[in-house]
Amino acid sequence: SFMVQLKNSLDCLETYNSELCYENIKCNKCYKTFFSEECDSCIDTYFSKACSNCNNIFGCVNLKRKEYCILNKQYSKEEYEKLVPQIIQNMKDMPYIDKIGRKWFYGEFLPLDFSPFAYNETMAQTFFPKTQEEALAEGFKWYEGEGNKYTITKKAQDLPDTISETEESILKEVIECQSCQKAYRFTIGEYNLIKQLNLPLPHECFNCRQKFRFTRLRMPKLYDRTCAKCNKEIKTSFALERPEIVYCEKCYQQEVY
Repeated sequence: SFMVQLKNSLDCLETYNSELCYENIKCNKCYKTFFSEECDSCIDTYFSKACSNCNNIFGCVNLKRKEYCILNKQYSKEEYEKLVPQIIQNMKDMPYIDKIGRKWFYGEFLPLDFSPFAYNETMAQTFFPKTQEEALAEGFKWYEGEGNKYTITKKAQDLPDTISETEESILKEVIECQSCQKAYRFTIGEYNLIKQLNLPLPHECFNCRQKFRFTRLRMPKLYDRTCAKCNKEIKTSFALERPEIVYCEKCYQQEVY
């Protein structure tokens, strides 16, 4: 096990045992690491991915025990310290402009245009669902699917009622989901588990079953409230009927620090 010690950091996801970090994903034992992903034991790292035991790197991928590198190219300490401020200033003066006209200056994570995934292909759609029109209007990609490319050999309603009536030949069948009408199959591992638990075969594909599971969870939601100290309008995960006293960020910091 490990201790999750994250000090003086902001907007980090699955970042552990680190300090002075900003907008990182899955970084561990890092110091002054910004806009990076899956970095380990790195110092003074910017816009980098899958690097370990590095310091003073900018825009690098998969480096090990390196320092003073820009886009995986080695520089001297003097060259690096001269070039990086110039690059940062250029990013401030000439920001990336995405397809809907938003400007992405230095100081933000990578633009949405750089994501290889559509919004509805990710867990974001599960926790914060959007329509296709909403997602596209906000600059996300959207995957419409390719339709059913498989020949259905059995409909879900024709499956045996119990697993004891089901033979292993079911693994060769292509089933039509009763909810979305898309094709799915059973794997040998799934079949054996269902048999062990003495359960009937599912009549829905994996995606429909997963969607149903999430409808039974308490999904995250933000509520409109006012700060208990200064009456500023804020959004919080604490519902109105909850007994906790909720402050805005400024009042909270004044109270705590």
